[in-house]
Amino acid sequence: MCGVPGEGNIIEWSGEFLEIREKMRLQQSESGYFYFNVGGGGFNRPRRIWVNKRLVRWEERKNWRGEKERVPYVILRGVTFVKTEKGNFVLRPGHDRLFKLFAECGYRGGSTIEVEGAEWCVQANYYHSPRGSLGVSHTGLIRALADRVIIRATRSGRLYGKASKEVVIIDLSANKVIPLEDLDLDETELLE
Repeated sequence: MCGVPGEGNIIEWSGEFLEIREKMRLQQSESGYFYFNVGGGGFNRPRRIWVNKRLVRWEERKNWRGEKERVPYVILRGVTFVKTEKGNFVLRPGHDRLFKLFAECGYRGGSTIEVEGAEWCVQANYYHSPRGSLGVSHTGLIRALADRVIIRATRSGRLYGKASKEVVIIDLSANKVIPLEDLDLDETELLE
């Protein structure tokens, strides 16, 4: 079920308002440790996920001036998610496969994400204004527990004719994302 660390067929998918990522760009603290944030925005403090240095990879990219620079990133495959005694979140080498999910809300609305075949490692909200009055989006990290992960995302607020729900299946055996369009949230039970 769990993939081995590697760069082949990394899942990065964007639907109408749902994003699924398996590759995360990292930041470096002043003391030299690597991390990425989940959630945040406004007065809401993001959840910081620290990354073991053995998982950090580098890629060369051109910056906005056209100069080459090295950018750190991590692939959320072959990792273990750990919560320390102090309450910090750390990614270490292991055998799990994680995905970062983000469901954007409508204007002045909210969003929710439900998962089957996976469990939440960490959930957070992203505030689009200091107190969230312009909307609160749902985000987080999930750990895949089965070869098929079903993700149901809904959003509210002013949508201006766009979709209010999205259903996606991540097929880990084929390493691809299958969007289910024009189905009710309850109709995915027929696929199992």
